[in-house]
Amino acid sequence: LPDDVDHLWVKWKQELEELPLINVPRALVPVALVEAKRVELHAFCDASELAYGAVIYLRVETSAPLALVSLVTAKTRVAPIKRLSLPRLELMGALVVARLVHYTQRALSLP
Repeated sequence: LPDDVDHLWVKWKQELEELPLINVPRALVPVALVEAKRVELHAFCDASELAYGAVIYLRVETSAPLALVSLVTAKTRVAPIKRLSLPRLELMGALVVARLVHYTQRALSLP
């Protein structure tokens, strides 16, 4: 192999050894939602001429002075081929975020 490709290969192999160190939490929050002092959904949406999307975060306040924030879900869509105005695309993003909030509330059994 050429030296530059060999160097990349060796570097990649070394990084593989670090994979077991990566830890991805499986739970949204490490406490039960019924034990939480306050539970909030934070929703954001945005649009551009190319795409629009939305994201939902869950914020949980525990009895300790601690707030835990987790990404719950996100959705993106490509803008239609027919050019739409930016305000119209923002409205489409707002619709996506409203649907995501409704779905998330039902899925997590939140009021």
